[in-house]
Parts: sequence; C-alpha cells; structure tokens
Amino acid sequence: MKSYTRYRPLDEEVLCYIFLSMLVYVNGEEKEISGNMNLYELLDYLGITYREVGLAVSVNGEVVPKSEYKNRRVSEGDSIEIIHIVGGG
Repeated sequence: MKSYTRYRPLDEEVLCYIFLSMLVYVNGEEKEISGNMNLYELLDYLGITYREVGLAVSVNGEVVPKSEYKNRRVSEGDSIEIIHIVGGG
C-alpha cells in the first residue's frame, strides 16, 4: 500500500514572507529584510536616524548620495555599509 503525504496550502501571510524577504549584508552582518525596501526605509528598520550630516551609506562599494536614499531599492545579496561620523574633542 502506498503512502501519500498531504500538504496544506500556505496562507497568504506565509507566501508574502517567502517571496518578499531577502538576505543582505549590513556592515558585514547578514540580515533578513523585506524585499521591497529603499535605503531610507532600511535605515528606519535598523533603528538608524537619518541625518544630513554625519551619515554615509554605500551599496556594493558605491557611495549613495543622500538625495537617492528614497529612490535606491535594496536588492538580494547587496553589501551595505553604514557609517556614522561622530565629532568630538
């Protein structure tokens, strides 16, 4: 007698998670994020406050101008470096 495995269909929430999450590298550390994020949203997701001065972001070795943070989409496997410049004396 053959045995058959029944699979229950995935619900919509699970499917969205499967298809919309992706892996990126932030400062060398692997992170799983939503698959539909721009750099500005990524900073917010990571708890980093956007600043005009003292913050720089590069994607795959290319520095991204702040004016592009809301337009630049994050892609699967991107290597993102976030640099905070702190002044002091």
